[in-house]
Amino acid sequence: MSHDDFESVPGLPGPLPARFTVEDDGPGVPEAAQAHLFEPFFTTRAHGTGLGLAIARQSIEDAGGTLSFQPRGRGSSFEIRVGA
Repeated sequence: MSHDDFESVPGLPGPLPARFTVEDDGPGVPEAAQAHLFEPFFTTRAHGTGLGLAIARQSIEDAGGTLSFQPRGRGSSFEIRVGA
């Protein structure tokens, strides 16, 4: 996927930027793990592969976007930005 794959709106230059935020109110990500979340094969789960966030970030970056993590008081927040 490239920037050209995003639909344009007549009268506006190029694709519109979009931001998606996914939040939860779970226990959050341990502080020691936060710097490693997007590293391939990093996992805090006994049976995890550690590939989900690494693949998601690479796919989004390949499309010209960004994927970021922000800790919250309780829970976590992930933000995807595309088309900017």
